[in-house]
Amino acid sequence: MKFSILHATARLPMGWVDSWREWSNRLSKDTPHEVEYILCVHANDYGKLPFDFLKEEETQPTGIKITVIGRTGRVCANDSWNAAAKVSTGDLLIMNADDLFPCQDWDTKLYAETYKIEHGSTDPISYVLHISTGSPRDHELISHPVMSRALYNRLGYIFYPEYESMYGDDDLTELAVKMNVVANARHIMFEHRNPLFTGESQDDVFRYTNRQEAYEAGQRIL
Repeated sequence: MKFSILHATARLPMGWVDSWREWSNRLSKDTPHEVEYILCVHANDYGKLPFDFLKEEETQPTGIKITVIGRTGRVCANDSWNAAAKVSTGDLLIMNADDLFPCQDWDTKLYAETYKIEHGSTDPISYVLHISTGSPRDHELISHPVMSRALYNRLGYIFYPEYESMYGDDDLTELAVKMNVVANARHIMFEHRNPLFTGESQDDVFRYTNRQEAYEAGQRIL
């Protein structure tokens, strides 16, 4: 199985690195799985990338190889996740963020869940894994989807493109439930270090993403 980790960031130059390192460090040591890591930034931020760091990682790899893409358009995470998904080639698409950190042997655990779903089938299967993130809404909300290629091909997006930041996950959850494509994998925990959960200070990126206008727009679209 090939995994595509889709990481949208505006915390440059290095605000995304801790998450990437954990995805790399917690990869199964003897895994047969291939992983691509797509880091998407807005064109306005492209010049802030730590190119020396990226070059060093390519020549002396200490983790999963990083592919960087830039995009134009709105300044929002939703468009970056969808842009990363568009160029991805994996069988399973994982929506990642600066504050999301996987469990140990995440690839083996995700593969085990997909194997149970896909075993014996010769046709692509549409599903989204409902993992836990430590959110108070874990029981009802797929906040960080892990999506099969077949479902992505049916939808054409990770989150509906009109969203900016808020309520895209509510939309996807409602749609996935109606389509009957939700696979319960809540025993798998990926830690979401959201300041609203941890009580840590909020930075400018978080405040912009969570501003009132984004909530109001999301509610309207939903």
